[in-house]
Amino acid sequence: MGFITEGWKARTASAGLAFALCVTVLGAAWQQAEQLPTGRDVIDRYVEAIGGKTAILGQGAQHAQARVEVLAQGVAGDMDIYAAPPNRMYTSIEFAGIGSIRAGFNGQTGWMIHPAMGPMVLEGRMLDQTRHQADVTAALHPETLIASVEAVEKTDFEGQNCYKVKVTTRWDEEYFEYFSVESGLMVGVERAQASPMGEVPTTTVLSDYKKFGKVLSPSKSVQRVMGMEQVITVLEVSDMEPNDTLFAIPQQIKALLEPAKQ
Repeated sequence: MGFITEGWKARTASAGLAFALCVTVLGAAWQQAEQLPTGRDVIDRYVEAIGGKTAILGQGAQHAQARVEVLAQGVAGDMDIYAAPPNRMYTSIEFAGIGSIRAGFNGQTGWMIHPAMGPMVLEGRMLDQTRHQADVTAALHPETLIASVEAVEKTDFEGQNCYKVKVTTRWDEEYFEYFSVESGLMVGVERAQASPMGEVPTTTVLSDYKKFGKVLSPSKSVQRVMGMEQVITVLEVSDMEPNDTLFAIPQQIKALLEPAKQ
């Protein structure tokens, strides 16, 4: 009986070792098959998916017309966005019954005029994020803006299989972007949005990509902030001649920049 027992134990141990080796090999093969691309690989694929580096760098001054809806409050307005290379931007939103919200960046100075808060000069993180948004090459994640990009996992975002990429900016901000594994397009962003009330966690869902000029861009953006949703739908994008007057600093902002008169 002892011989049979020892023989069985030996065979069992041998089988166990073979099984363990098999699992190890299969596990290694599985890990290799599931290895994440680099963050830069994900970004490069995204750039190609929306039209390529040459198309992005070749964009001139543009005017986008959009509709803004704050669903929970039943508020809607018309939005105009003007952008000109390399990093000038002017935005105006007209809300019925509320008034006009205007914001701009002329390459150095960022500002906002809000009906409830008045005129303000942007500083700190608000200025950094505005400079980022105004840069027409931002889709390339250039080194002038971005310190690093790292693919951290493959995960679900809004029902889509995505690569989650951690973006670290030159001003030491970290946030996450989501790119569809299937199409390579950016489908979402999780970022702490700077505001006059502080930084607010914001989730943005991007969809309905359309070709505006030579570049694909999302025509629908849903922003979720503090339990509310804001929907921006781009209606039309057209080329325009650069207009220095359009990007000029308003008098209300100039007054804030000038030293107090004695």
